[in-house]
Amino acid sequence: MKIFQKIFLILLSLFSFQCWRGTNTNATKNENFSAKRVAPVVVNPIVVNGIEYSVAINKVIASNPKTRAIYWKKEIYPIHYVEDLERDVQDIHIDSLYLRDTVLIIRNENKQFFELNLENQKVLLIKK
Repeated sequence: MKIFQKIFLILLSLFSFQCWRGTNTNATKNENFSAKRVAPVVVNPIVVNGIEYSVAINKVIASNPKTRAIYWKKEIYPIHYVEDLERDVQDIHIDSLYLRDTVLIIRNENKQFFELNLENQKVLLIKK
């Protein structure tokens, strides 16, 4: 009877270790796994004359900071997606936003710079 108890305890401990280690054998073989894309940089909104300008991927959104009512959205640059690839990997996010006079200066992850005129909402590529 003692031998069966020992075998049972050995098997139980092996099973527990296997459960603790995880069932994904790829993860144990490759310890250096990572996400497909780094999380985008958080861009703080800018408030000018009571209007908040924030970003979402490739757009600037003008809204009321108190009520969150959206006045308008403006696409700053197009993103051309390849159909067979995941969209989030192909997104090109805005990573910098600052104000100069009545123009928002916008930079994206590809280090392209754009101007968005707040008076007429026209976009101009200023540096590629």
